[in-house]
Amino acid sequence: MRTRHKLLRYLVVLVPLALTLFSPLAESLKWWLLSGYEIRWQAPKPSSTDRRQLITVRNNGSAPLYKAHIRLKISSNKPLPVSDFSFTPFSGGPQISFIDSIADTDSLPNPAQSDMDPLLSVLDSHSGTRTLFAIEQALNGVLASRLRKNAKLTKTVDDLQNANYSCDEWHRLWPSKCSENKVAPGVCQQGSSVIEAWEVSRRQLIEKARQKWHEGTGVVVLSSDPNLSPSGDMDFTFDVGANESCFLRIDYNRDPSYKIGTSVEVLSSSIATTSEVVDEADLRAPFPLFMLQYHSTAIMVLLLGFSCALFFSWPAIRPKQLLPIDKVFREALRTDDEEYWEHAYQRYRFYVTQQFRDLRDSAHKPNLKPDSEELLDYIRNRLIDAYGTKPGKLRGEKKLKQFVNNELQALVTLLP
Repeated sequence: MRTRHKLLRYLVVLVPLALTLFSPLAESLKWWLLSGYEIRWQAPKPSSTDRRQLITVRNNGSAPLYKAHIRLKISSNKPLPVSDFSFTPFSGGPQISFIDSIADTDSLPNPAQSDMDPLLSVLDSHSGTRTLFAIEQALNGVLASRLRKNAKLTKTVDDLQNANYSCDEWHRLWPSKCSENKVAPGVCQQGSSVIEAWEVSRRQLIEKARQKWHEGTGVVVLSSDPNLSPSGDMDFTFDVGANESCFLRIDYNRDPSYKIGTSVEVLSSSIATTSEVVDEADLRAPFPLFMLQYHSTAIMVLLLGFSCALFFSWPAIRPKQLLPIDKVFREALRTDDEEYWEHAYQRYRFYVTQQFRDLRDSAHKPNLKPDSEELLDYIRNRLIDAYGTKPGKLRGEKKLKQFVNNELQALVTLLP
């Protein structure tokens, strides 16, 4: 028993010391356990009228979150569902639009090229049709215009347009359509070269726009759809500083005939999970309130586990001040620990002293005035003689008081 109490005393000193020495490890453990609750996000569904979705990611932790991902899945009954998307790392700050990045890129075509006028008109900041799908349609129009410069290719172009094939499919379908329209191989190859050159310039424009947007926002955007106005999966990768928020806004096609569905997931390679919230205020809610509202089951499990651990460990860690007095004496007898004896003296000094005075007065021996320490040492020696080898038999305060009274009565009787 003495060994156990020494071990507990060592732990009281060593545990804080270990936490101090290995504080980086403690911070890493805290991040691993709590980061999923500190990284919160909100993504209300776009309304049928507004067609806009604001995705907010909040890092309530004390460490930055690197390489966070917003994974957005867009389903639509028609192609080109996205009007624009923009990002800002500041609440209420200016949104940096992807269309602005396209307009600012140095890969825009030369204005002297007359067939590029429709694209430049759409990109103009005063244009009323300044959308990603309008840019896409303008680019498609440029391709059709260049192919139609050769009259022998007009019928093939018309067939592709009437069948509503996306322009990114034209290169694959071009040889078969040329064959259907009996276009000469040399002329067909000329059209194929036009399509290839258009594809290269289009890819360059999109890649330059993504680089420009990354420079302005710090966000890397990837899409499973090659169109500027994509459907399917989009992935936005960025960093979020400690106690900071960021905001991604997606503007969808407002055409009422479009049926657009979305699903959002926020994650990072550095953490296991993140927490989606319903109300904006919950993004910054204090940790206890947030846990009670969104993770009450986890709280109950943790409390149950803590209660069980406390229940089984309480006999070993319970402070002496909370022990019954008879158990304090039993532990003092079992361990011969001076701390327990001192605590027993402190709590029982008044009782022993008062009992001795009462017995002395009853015996009419007013001259008996031993020091309280002497009385306590006498009781200690008598307890050791009676229970030193079997302290478990000293059970219950009533039995302890009876023993003390008997020993004090014997002492008063013996003293002259």
